Amino acid sequence: MSSERADFSSSSRYPCLNSNHDVVAELELKGVDIFMPTSDDSSLADDFEEFASFVLHVRNKECRSIILDDENDSVGQLQGGTEKCCIFRVSFPEDTPTSAASLLLDYFNSATRRTCSRSALTTAKIRQYMLNMCNRRCRQRNLDIEYNCLGNCMFIIQFGGPTNGQVRHIDNMIPNLQVAMPSDSGGHQEINHNDGKGGQIDTETNDGETQYNPLLLHLDFCCIAYSILDYELASPSNGQEIRESKIFLINLLVEVIRDYPMQEYLLQICPSRVGVLAWLTKTLSNIEHGNSLEELVEDAVSSKDIFYSPDVVKRNGKKRGRRKAKRP
Repeated sequence: MSSERADFSSSSRYPCLNSNHDVVAELELKGVDIFMPTSDDSSLADDFEEFASFVLHVRNKECRSIILDDENDSVGQLQGGTEKCCIFRVSFPEDTPTSAASLLLDYFNSATRRTCSRSALTTAKIRQYMLNMCNRRCRQRNLDIEYNCLGNCMFIIQFGGPTNGQVRHIDNMIPNLQVAMPSDSGGHQEINHNDGKGGQIDTETNDGETQYNPLLLHLDFCCIAYSILDYELASPSNGQEIRESKIFLINLLVEVIRDYPMQEYLLQICPSRVGVLAWLTKTLSNIEHGNSLEELVEDAVSSKDIFYSPDVVKRNGKKRGRRKAKRP
């Protein structure tokens, strides 16, 4: 759903969509409802725009501190950011005036002199707007449904990122209705996005808090499997089996890295994992420059620390030290 003021210009992908009416009709087929904004909608959109500018630019440092200092478990950092870009979800817990969302709105209202209840931007006003839009959609579609409460309501706040305007967050809820306030990038982008995704929301992977990519998933799997292999099969007779298993795991990991060769993955690995960070950095560099990976695969297979957590490395080091001490 969208209270929309976007410019529906023509698109090379949809050359037949030459008017607003054509675009609206196409979006309706995709399950997106577009309504002309009421005066209250437009006013709230302007308030949101001012609030976003206040949080992200005007009082960036102070607002970021409010988010980071939250003690109500209402804030979480989402994956997908970088060293210079942080993405947070800031939820609206019920009746919690000290939540980060409430404190941000209070700070905004105070700084912009919105002292009366009519002019203040509040979580209650935001919730009511979303409920009204959900029910407006039901009336438009002649659905015998009335929404009287919201599930997971939150801000998604991106500091320092390249995206202007909305940052979409799809939560793991069914039905999942989005209320898109202006300014969106236009109807054509919405159509292209839905077409690219097959028009469906993947209920297994759409939780914004679990945007786990295949590379990191397999990297974690390697680290777990390495420890299990050494623990359960730690005998000289199983040495070749362990080696072959590790070669298999590393070659799978290398193929995943080829498919997703992004330096941003390094930012999501704990700095204490020095070995795997150095190895992954070299692997990404070799892939980028078309160099052989055979030596790096061998390094990973034979290493005693690359794919082990620091506590396991420390424990293994002590074991090797004790074995050496026992030798005549």
